[in-house]
Amino acid sequence: MNRDIPNRLITEEQAGASPPEAENADGNVEKQIGETRVITSERRQTEASGVEGAGELTTNANDESFQSVGWQCFRHLPYLTEEAKENLRAYKYAGGDYGLMYVYFYNPLARWLVERIPEWIAPNLITLTGFLFSAIPFAAIFAVFGTHFYNEEPKIPSWVFFAEAVCYFLYRMLDEMDGKQARRTGNSSPLGLIFDHGCDAFAVGLQCMILAKLTQMGAGGILFVHASNAIFHFATLEEYYVGGLFLPVGNAISDGSLLYFITMSIPGIFGNECFVAEVFAKDHFYDGSPRLTAMNLILAFSVTVQTITVIISINNILKHKR
Repeated sequence: MNRDIPNRLITEEQAGASPPEAENADGNVEKQIGETRVITSERRQTEASGVEGAGELTTNANDESFQSVGWQCFRHLPYLTEEAKENLRAYKYAGGDYGLMYVYFYNPLARWLVERIPEWIAPNLITLTGFLFSAIPFAAIFAVFGTHFYNEEPKIPSWVFFAEAVCYFLYRMLDEMDGKQARRTGNSSPLGLIFDHGCDAFAVGLQCMILAKLTQMGAGGILFVHASNAIFHFATLEEYYVGGLFLPVGNAISDGSLLYFITMSIPGIFGNECFVAEVFAKDHFYDGSPRLTAMNLILAFSVTVQTITVIISINNILKHKR
């Protein structure tokens, strides 16, 4: 082994590999990492005098070794296995939205809009554009008005709440349009569905954090965000086991969007201090009972509904696993 290079990578199949840690003939230590073996030399050059550029050689060798290790580990950890790729090619989406807002508003409007946009517009471009209407407001609001789920300096002006409502509406509309554009142009594919679903997965968290910030949820906002993400997670898991994603009347995605618009309009008109207005004073129910604000009650109701929704999804999953 060339001892001028302190770290070298040797890759081989795990079958027949050496023990997890052993010393080879050169006095180097071999360590098993996944399907790769990293051999680290314990003998490093300590005499730099008389060897011009020895320090530079060692640095470059370390960099090359690190890049090689990273690439080999990535190569042996594919995002999709061969079996997953075959299943992906055979996948057929099944689902439906029975929400009143979808049936009577989003679906008709999305169809009307899709028929009036050029066919050369890629469905994934529509998906990405819709996601940006979640990502950009999130970045702007938390960068300008602070990172906590309550008011900081500067004070949030009224127009921000209306602007967020518009951005959320555009995100929802574009999310409805991308699939229709894909079917219209014959570009429907499982990969397109993964991209759409992946953007939605991020958008759920971003939109919930925006809502927690603008309505001053405080520490309870963390619970709200996690509960919302849990709904999305278990709904996706339910789709996996049931074979389709079917949203009932009153679902949070379609019908819940109307509540979102109303929630943004209230602070836009009256200011978001109304959410922290006192409803029940301290000691109202019993000695030591906490002070309760409007947001405390709203948050308790929201998390209760979210928990029930998750339980329903888990129940459906367990029924189909039997």
